[in-house]
Amino acid sequence: MTDGLIVSEEADLMEPYEGKDYCCQKNIDYALLEEDVLTADREGFRFTLHSEGDGSFHKILQIYDKCEKENGRLKNRHGITDLELTGAVDEEKMAQLGVFGEIYTQVYKLDSCENWKQDYDEKLGSRRSRYMNYRSMADHGVILSGATDLPMLIPDIPEAIYYGCGTYAADGKEPVQPENGLTIPEMLKTWTIGSQYAMEQEHILGTLESGKQADIVVFDRNLLKTDIEEIRKAHVLRTICAGQDVYKEMEIGKGGFVMSDKTKAHLSAKTLWVLFILGLVNAVMYCFPYIRYVFYDQQIAAMGITNTQSGILMTIYAAANTITLIPGGILADKWSVKKCLVGSILGSVVIGIIYALTMNFAVACVLWAGLGVSTIFVFWAAITKAVGQVGTAEEQGMCYGIYYAASGIISAILNAVCLQVSRLSDDPSTSFSIAVWAMVAFTAVALILTMIFFKEKSITQTKSSDEEFKIKYVGEALKNPMTWLFSLMVLCAYGLYTSVSYFSPYLTDVLGIPLVHSSFISIVRSNLMNLLCPIGGIIVDKIFKSSTKWYITAFGITIVIYGGVLIMPSSISPVLATIVSLLPSAIGMMLYGVIWSGLQECKFKPIYAGTVIGIASIIGYLPDSFYYIIFGKWMDKFGNNAYPMIFGFLMGTAVLGMVITILMRKLIKKNN
Repeated sequence: MTDGLIVSEEADLMEPYEGKDYCCQKNIDYALLEEDVLTADREGFRFTLHSEGDGSFHKILQIYDKCEKENGRLKNRHGITDLELTGAVDEEKMAQLGVFGEIYTQVYKLDSCENWKQDYDEKLGSRRSRYMNYRSMADHGVILSGATDLPMLIPDIPEAIYYGCGTYAADGKEPVQPENGLTIPEMLKTWTIGSQYAMEQEHILGTLESGKQADIVVFDRNLLKTDIEEIRKAHVLRTICAGQDVYKEMEIGKGGFVMSDKTKAHLSAKTLWVLFILGLVNAVMYCFPYIRYVFYDQQIAAMGITNTQSGILMTIYAAANTITLIPGGILADKWSVKKCLVGSILGSVVIGIIYALTMNFAVACVLWAGLGVSTIFVFWAAITKAVGQVGTAEEQGMCYGIYYAASGIISAILNAVCLQVSRLSDDPSTSFSIAVWAMVAFTAVALILTMIFFKEKSITQTKSSDEEFKIKYVGEALKNPMTWLFSLMVLCAYGLYTSVSYFSPYLTDVLGIPLVHSSFISIVRSNLMNLLCPIGGIIVDKIFKSSTKWYITAFGITIVIYGGVLIMPSSISPVLATIVSLLPSAIGMMLYGVIWSGLQECKFKPIYAGTVIGIASIIGYLPDSFYYIIFGKWMDKFGNNAYPMIFGFLMGTAVLGMVITILMRKLIKKNN
């Protein structure tokens, strides 16, 4: 550090401060600075020294002039930062030596125009025209590097241009000294070419050239042709870092929404609307295959089938799910999200109509296989990707949390409405038929809303025209260890989420809680807990700022909860027992609701993200295949003594999930 601030009269000036007899009120050991700089220069290191006054500016250049040179320019690239007051002769010398200047043009925002001019007059007098004269430095050929000085200064590019190029102060009344400002192209160069020159990285960064690396920002207008007074209205449409989209705007265009990634600290009304539509779509798509959950007896009566035949329909559906997940994920990577969603919803509408008109078991077997295709095939990967595309990496938790909450609430409302309208008839068959037609109507509404309001621009597609999906990407996904770690994490999270239903018989069989109370608690556990999904999103986005950190924490909390359940005495009060039984569901919902938010943090290539979702879904939802069988056998064989075994098993699941997620975080850090 050399001199200090001009306003505190600690900057070193060539001539005394206005009305004073001194040039600097700070003692600066230039001899020591020279020794340090020359030593560093001999060892091949670079120096950047601070300069506010034209006196320090002159003396720093004298020191740099003594450093090693090649063809008259410094061998090692040294710089000067701040550069508030400079002299024309020294600016020319600075350019000749190849010394770069690090400037902070946005500082005009820190004070009013009146105060800026008053400070100039009080401290510099007639020399005020040389203050922050980046125009003169650029004209002399000095390479300027743009920076922000402090984190508090403006990170927004259009706003930084407004203050830096326009030289507007905080009050925005008038330019402070427009004659000294840089042009917009010059300003952009300071942040790109100039900054990389300062870091000696211009051979790989700073310009858009073949063989170079680049982060790219796309604006909604041409900044080079925008008036300074209007430039602050410009906003970012897209940001690409390391070849990956990290930000895409969502707009309402002609005909509806354009889906994209958001980086704002909060979700806009447009984003929430899209998440609502996606939640609605998810809710209606699963009302048909799981219709027995609400209308079990009515379905059997209307179709004239047995309990076994009812179970066969679900077996057919589950088999179709398993078969279609991976090929569906692959195709979801090839096709647009909207095509996948619209086609899938339309398929469910057609199936629903056929089912309502037939009510035949043989036909239903075919239809339930068809539902396995329409609700899973390309649909599952597409809607999971869609939610991820709505928000940025920083908003994934909130987006998935709101999506799952919306889906759960809408599903509860949908089933309640269908149940209510089914009461229009006392005949079970007619009653069930009315419910099915109501579901068809809801699904048709979801189809229409998706077609109208869900729009995609080409920029939302994460693959370029020369990078179409190829089968090799399936191999890439399978070879990626993160695919398997993520899939196993989903398995653990889903296993904990889906197994909380065993607290219902536990409350009645072991603790003696009345069945009516246990059923009510079950409703709270199964439906109202969906409202906690956004809280999981807030925890991910705002508290931990990481999905995997929350996974580890949630698994850890679950371990403690199940440990407490295992030692909980049978004499515990019903109220306390009820509260304890809800805790695993609460944590499980806040975990399960955001499990897919980790896709971005794991940095899977967008080109095969759908494939990963397919693989993770097959593995992740395996608990449906064996958890119930294992737990059922234990309950049949050991009676009430099975519950410690079940809860111990779930505790072990949480331990496994925690270990797997820790490994995921280590791999993420390694890849970064």
